[in-house]
Amino acid sequence: MRFIRFFVIQFICLAALLLAIYYEIQSDTKDQIYSEIKDLPAYRFAFVLGAGSNQTFAPENFAFTNRMKAAKQLAKNHGPLEKIIVSGWKDAERYNEPYEMKKYLVQHGIDSNFIETDYAGKRTFSSILHASKKYPNSELIIISQREHLERAIYLAKNMGITCVGFEAKKIEHLSGTKLFFRELFAKLKCMIDLTVYRFKNL
Repeated sequence: MRFIRFFVIQFICLAALLLAIYYEIQSDTKDQIYSEIKDLPAYRFAFVLGAGSNQTFAPENFAFTNRMKAAKQLAKNHGPLEKIIVSGWKDAERYNEPYEMKKYLVQHGIDSNFIETDYAGKRTFSSILHASKKYPNSELIIISQREHLERAIYLAKNMGITCVGFEAKKIEHLSGTKLFFRELFAKLKCMIDLTVYRFKNL
């Protein structure tokens, strides 16, 4: 009986922690995420987070496609924009995310000179960390789906990056309860990454 009570208490504490982190990150970033280009500030650089161009269990990776469509839309309709930075991971044996991202944009009418590839994006934290070092004084428009943007912007703000988010269309097959639970743990990982980063930079 004591074991069951201990387990229940631990579960409640973990759930409370996860929910507190989830809503802290969501609340802290909600006013910096935009879905309409006309509402965006006049920032000159867009930073697109990688999603991989392939997906094992579907004919199309909608995270990738929707982010690329958002980047294309921004490039063609946001006058102040001067550069799109596509951030992802290069695996010589399997795929090259930044290459695929640039390829998609060029095929859809964006000048290749307008696009810069960033190969430091193995995951969200490494993408944002690299951006904080390479573009320390730039104002960035980060592109991804809303839930991903919440984490990316939270990291960016806490690393000293001035940024907003431009929301790509959500992934229809990943929504509701499934997305909520995935984000609970993703946001926990985001907070752990940030805590370790702060500790290393004391």
